[in-house]
Amino acid sequence: MRRRAVPAEDLAFYRTHAREAVREDGVVCLECGALEGRLGAHVAAHGLTLGAYRAKWGYAPTARTALTSDLPEFGWNVSPAGRFAGPSSLGLRPPVHQPAPLSVA
Repeated sequence: MRRRAVPAEDLAFYRTHAREAVREDGVVCLECGALEGRLGAHVAAHGLTLGAYRAKWGYAPTARTALTSDLPEFGWNVSPAGRFAGPSSLGLRPPVHQPAPLSVA
């Protein structure tokens, strides 16, 4: 089976615009241009951990490196910016807002 990859010109673009590398059809590996569903295991072929890959290319430590469609149990609680959407997105109770303490005059 032939691995999907982006053309060299596109890879140069993605390397300077890393956020755009997370596409609807896959995540572009900024090391080799491979188009993967998730990068976790793939970056090991380049001798990198996922954390080292994120640091090298300027991603936040919690940046999304997998398609949300590949993560059905978690995909619904990741925002488009790749951030965790909070406990309410997990179906948990909303945070309890406690009133400010009354001051005694």
